[in-house]
Amino acid sequence: MYLVIIVRNCAILLAIATEPALHRPMCYFLCMLVAIDLGASTCTLLKLLCIFWFQARKINAGACLAQMFFIHSLSMMESSVLLAMALDHYVAICAPLGYTSVFTGRLVAKLGVAAIARGALLMSPCPFLIKRMSFCWTNVIPHTYCEHMAKVKLACGDTSINHAYGLSVALRVIGGDLLFIGLSYFLIVRAVLHLSCWEAWLKAFGTCSSHICVILISYTPALFSFFTHRFGHHVAPPIHIILANLYLLFPAMLNPIVYGVRTRDIRERVLRVILQSTGTPKPRPDRGSILQRPPSQFPQAEIPVHAVLPPRGLVSGSVKQ
Repeated sequence: MYLVIIVRNCAILLAIATEPALHRPMCYFLCMLVAIDLGASTCTLLKLLCIFWFQARKINAGACLAQMFFIHSLSMMESSVLLAMALDHYVAICAPLGYTSVFTGRLVAKLGVAAIARGALLMSPCPFLIKRMSFCWTNVIPHTYCEHMAKVKLACGDTSINHAYGLSVALRVIGGDLLFIGLSYFLIVRAVLHLSCWEAWLKAFGTCSSHICVILISYTPALFSFFTHRFGHHVAPPIHIILANLYLLFPAMLNPIVYGVRTRDIRERVLRVILQSTGTPKPRPDRGSILQRPPSQFPQAEIPVHAVLPPRGLVSGSVKQ
């Protein structure tokens, strides 16, 4: 699974990096999303593989806090990038004439830095809040990685501050980003409904369909994991573990497929890179298909026309008696 994630996401990065036609804001946001998915899956799967292959179930307290910080901060960064992509679609559909002047490379870089700063700053207090707690009963985390609420449930002291801060951050990030994403799509739908051309409707839907699929892939397992941790007290522990792993691994596995299939430029570039790396020659047209083509489809050769001069001794147009 980890190799599949690495290959798929690296193929998207390589296709965008080597194709100048893909150097546009939407593809830059896609590169950010791919890098975040690679980071989150690496933080999760490496320890998971160590548990299953080498029975290495122990983890240092500092390493556990670092893993918790990176996993949750990367999840917040992914939510920020999805919000930026929704804003990109809104400007591209509702104000297409001003798109190139609004979404410049400078703005994309600023949005990327803002996403990183937001995730890091919101997650920074959590390791310190965890370190102040005391664990008197057990130090075994019922998860394959260090998750914030799983650590909080092991504490034997007052955890109200951890619960309150975790809930407020989750509502601010997931709830706020989903609210603005829904608002942007509401404005997009309202603008599209004013168009009378079906082709414009289909083009707008094709522009937004990949992003909508990625939103469903990213937010659905995250919301299920969030609600089962806080309100699903009677849910079996394996369900918690499965949901906690799905919301980190599903986006990394499925996002390259969604954008690779739905975006023609990325799909063609990935296929070209694969053919070049494997040394497969370009497909040649079948001779039978050429012979079966109608005459109108064959290229017409231009026949040069030259002036024909009459032989010597003759005068064109009349003959002397």
